[in-house]
Amino acid sequence: MSAAFQEYDIVRVKEGAPGRVGDFAGRNAVVVGISERGDPPYYVLKIDGYQRTVACEEADIEATGRRADPWDAH
Repeated sequence: MSAAFQEYDIVRVKEGAPGRVGDFAGRNAVVVGISERGDPPYYVLKIDGYQRTVACEEADIEATGRRADPWDAH
């Protein structure tokens, strides 16, 4: 299965997302890593305004149609 999102896409964490990513529901995040080993793939997000990353599945995030500058994302 191919990843629906690409590195540096800006996404929004969906309301009701499970686990640690759910703590950031409604916030924007930048995709900083993608693992396609699983089915579905999972994404590593850098949460807007936080210096930490969380992992999530595609169903936990939605597109914003924007992309981050690679220099700012990490």
